[in-house]
Amino acid sequence: MQKNRQPLPLLSPDKVRAIINDISLLGGLDDVQLETVLAELRTLSYQKDDVIFEQDSQPTYIYIVLSGQVKTFSHYQDTKLEMLVLERGQCFGETSLIGIQPHSVTAVAQADCELLVLSPAALSSLFEKDKTLYGMLVLNIAREASRNLRDSREHFIEYAMTHQAKTC
Repeated sequence: MQKNRQPLPLLSPDKVRAIINDISLLGGLDDVQLETVLAELRTLSYQKDDVIFEQDSQPTYIYIVLSGQVKTFSHYQDTKLEMLVLERGQCFGETSLIGIQPHSVTAVAQADCELLVLSPAALSSLFEKDKTLYGMLVLNIAREASRNLRDSREHFIEYAMTHQAKTC
């Protein structure tokens, strides 16, 4: 069950710096821009099987896996479909937040995990501080959304081809 959690300040920016190359959201940022983003990031911790957010709930953060794993599920009719397993450095919730749309999946901690979070207020603060930085973040989110869309298309085609082969 999802609990009401308050994010905590990022106490160990070096933990983020150690995995910076794994975080596509922060790609292409210079050192000053990176420090600006690190100042806005907060952390949330979840235990195995904790619900991070539910499908159709309103987005509250952009999430980045700092440690552990997160599994996402989509509920369609009465079927629960496993979508992705997210690991260190991977981002989720970003398209819902940027698109101002409810979450399309449920996210659950597959193992104990620590997540970095960026709130809408923090994103607005980054826009006010450095529009170039903000533009880079949004561009990185768009790139990830594009990659995810391409992956989804490939999975859909694979499914359709398999299903078509079985019905012919």
